[in-house]
Amino acid sequence: MARSKSDFDALVKEETESLKHLDLDEGYVERCLLAEAFKDPELVRAFEARYYETPNPIQRAELESQILAYSQTMMARASMLADPQQRALAQRHIQAEVLRLYESTFPDPVTYRRNGAKYVQQAIEQMRPKTKGRP
Repeated sequence: MARSKSDFDALVKEETESLKHLDLDEGYVERCLLAEAFKDPELVRAFEARYYETPNPIQRAELESQILAYSQTMMARASMLADPQQRALAQRHIQAEVLRLYESTFPDPVTYRRNGAKYVQQAIEQMRPKTKGRP
């Protein structure tokens, strides 16, 4: 949390410095970013993405076993469907859902951090045009 706060403060300071020629109110950048984070919780997750680390091998094995158990439970339920078409459709949906679950549980760290940084940068860019018309 302290690392995140110090990084946020550094980002605010950097952006304030880049916009100092606009003669903004003190704390304008911080207020804008905090307001945006309040409206968009995804922005907070995106900012925290810079600290993402992959699960260690034990955590990964536990998560994979939970996903596998979920998959097996759902497939067992699907196998009870009487209609072969419905059963096949349910099985395909379960496979797709498990794949999405696996991909979201174990994202590529580099891509995850990069996407988080892009999202934060977009929020900063949205803040900047608002400052152009200010006296």
